[in-house]
Amino acid sequence: GISWFEARAYARYKNLDLPNIFQWLYASGSGVSSIYDSNVLNFSNFNSNQIREVSDTRGSNGEINNIAGNVKEWLTNPFGENKSEYSILGGSYLESPYYFKNYSSLSPFDRSLGNGIRLVKNFNQNDRKYNDEIIPDFYRDVTKIPDVSDDAFEVYKSQFYYKNFVLDTKTEISDDFQSGYILEEFSLTPAYESEEKLNGYIIYSKEFKQKLNPVIVFPSAGALVRDTVDGLPNSILNNFKYLIDEGFAIIHPIYFNTYNRERSSDTWVPNETEDYKEMVLKMGKDYLRSLDYLETRNDFNFGNLSYYGYSLGSRYANFMLAIDNRVKSAFICAGGIRMQKSKKEIDEHYYVRRIKTPIFHMVGKLDGTLGYEDVYLPWKKLIGTDKKNLISK
Repeated sequence: GISWFEARAYARYKNLDLPNIFQWLYASGSGVSSIYDSNVLNFSNFNSNQIREVSDTRGSNGEINNIAGNVKEWLTNPFGENKSEYSILGGSYLESPYYFKNYSSLSPFDRSLGNGIRLVKNFNQNDRKYNDEIIPDFYRDVTKIPDVSDDAFEVYKSQFYYKNFVLDTKTEISDDFQSGYILEEFSLTPAYESEEKLNGYIIYSKEFKQKLNPVIVFPSAGALVRDTVDGLPNSILNNFKYLIDEGFAIIHPIYFNTYNRERSSDTWVPNETEDYKEMVLKMGKDYLRSLDYLETRNDFNFGNLSYYGYSLGSRYANFMLAIDNRVKSAFICAGGIRMQKSKKEIDEHYYVRRIKTPIFHMVGKLDGTLGYEDVYLPWKKLIGTDKKNLISK
């Protein structure tokens, strides 16, 4: 890869410029807070082992090739008042599609694989007026924010609750799934007013006759990007085959605001809007409602229920594990507490403090989205789980 300094030097050599963040967002058709054309992501170069030629038109947007994935693209704008990092957007061939939507910044000396360049031609100085615009750092130290009382938190938690009523569950078993495995699709009445059903998938092996150990899954941010469940059952089996072959059943609800479900929010970044709050609360109710259904299943060891979450799924464990104690263990990967503010009654750090579930948490120190210092370490400091029941790698 190339560094920001090298990218800028090459731009000057070509008598061109690096784009600023506004030019890049306009050209990409994404916007940091919008749901974008899924075709751009579906055909772009993500999760691969090699870059594409610049002339490759797959996943292009407005005849701009490789705007999503392939290589991340350095921009002119510094991040934070100390300007120790610079913006680099679009995601690379080594990363997942949701990186196209994420803001990211790196040290200008960083030469990681996947760092690349796209140049623009500015026709006058006015076109460059936003080149030095600082991207604000919204960091806040949540560990220094006073906790609320337990009584106040009970009020916060009660937002997720609902009166018991008939699940009205319907289950269908697929007759053309992969050999040796069973795919069930369930649907039930959600815990809020909606014309939609809460549906989901359950996958397990035909080899086991005894009760299965259930694992409920909360997906990554890709679920907020995709608008279809096509191919999802096969993806679940491929991702969790190692567990399924050991006698686990994987339960993947299709939560509100994901895949082909109704949406209220177009971003997973915490914010103080009612739309974001609605998304969190309805996702939480879908989670609880799914647990209600699993509890009725005689073929599961419900007392051994586990939770799995990666990236966004690990972050939303902050809510799910705090509002209900039926999960007995959790495995989460690349999680923490985002520093952005949401409405106080759904601010994640209040929930993290109340979690008691045993957790295995895998993190990376080089995550450009869920940073080790500003996202993971505050989580580790605040998590309510007894330290003897907390493993973090």
